[in-house]
Amino acid sequence: MSRLCSVLDNNGINSYNLVHLGSFISDFKFDHQYPLMDIRHKTSLFLSILYSIPILLYNILLFFYLIIRFDVKCVLSTGPGLCIMPSVLFKFFCKSTVVFFESSCMFYSKSVTGHIMSYVANYIIVQNEELLQVYDNSLFLGRL
Repeated sequence: MSRLCSVLDNNGINSYNLVHLGSFISDFKFDHQYPLMDIRHKTSLFLSILYSIPILLYNILLFFYLIIRFDVKCVLSTGPGLCIMPSVLFKFFCKSTVVFFESSCMFYSKSVTGHIMSYVANYIIVQNEELLQVYDNSLFLGRL
C-alpha cells in the first residue's frame, strides 16, 4: 500500500481527501486513518464466530460515519477478504468506483477475495501478466 500511495502522490492527487481503512501506515500522510477490524481470529474458529458480530457492527457503523463525513468517489482495495464488505457498501450506497489490486503472489488463478471482487470491482489491476487471462477486463500495470 505504501508503494501505491507514493505512486498516487506523484501524480497530483493533493486535491482529494485520502482516507485509509485498515492497519496504520506511517510511510504516507493520509488525511484520515481509521482501523478496520478483522473478523477472523488466527487460531480459533469459535472466537472468530464470537467476535464477528460486534466487529461487523463496528465496521458497518464506521461505513455510515464515512458516508456522512466524506463524499466517497473511489475505493482502492489492495487487500484480503477484509476489503469486500466496505467495497460492496461503497459501491452500492455511494455509487463509488471500486478498483481492486490483485496480489502480486497470484500467477495462474484468482484469490478467494479476487473471485468475489471480480463481481464488485469496476477495475481489476493485476501485477502479473499471467492474470490477464484469468480476470476479464483487467489491467496490467506492473509491480506496485
